[in-house]
Amino acid sequence: MTRAYFGELQASIEQDINQPVRQEIDAFFCAFREKVEQLRNTLIQSSEDHKRDQQAQERLTRRLQALNERVPELITDSKALREELETML
Repeated sequence: MTRAYFGELQASIEQDINQPVRQEIDAFFCAFREKVEQLRNTLIQSSEDHKRDQQAQERLTRRLQALNERVPELITDSKALREELETML
């Protein structure tokens, strides 16, 4: 076996094995990076949606608390109106 034979063998291995393997590895990691980027964007969007929902819930809670504070006053007013109406009827 000569030096030329080993040179040809090495070139054949490079062309038939190493290059296709490198191409597949590159394609795999390209697709992997895309999936990771999609997942990252989904997580960011989910986090923003959660913050927005939480803020809306906090606004609703404050509004309901404000309305709840008026309930005793409204009950008193409605009782007074009922008494006035009953005397009119």
